[in-house]
Amino acid sequence: VAGGASLEGAITGRRPVYVDGTRGFVEATVYRREALPVGVPVEGVAIIDEMSSTTLVLPGQTATLDRYGNLVLRIK
Repeated sequence: VAGGASLEGAITGRRPVYVDGTRGFVEATVYRREALPVGVPVEGVAIIDEMSSTTLVLPGQTATLDRYGNLVLRIK
């Protein structure tokens, strides 16, 4: 997977997301999956969009694109 050059280059905007009853709505950064750089973690709250799926990265999680194109979600 080639991936993009930077996280900033993968950003398409921001969108409110309802997280839970305590936090309510928070602003999430929206990323294009195909533009994510390999190995650079995306901190939650984030939305990763692609043609066939949308991934929500919650607070306290990170998502990293591996060299095979998989999104690996981890709890910090």
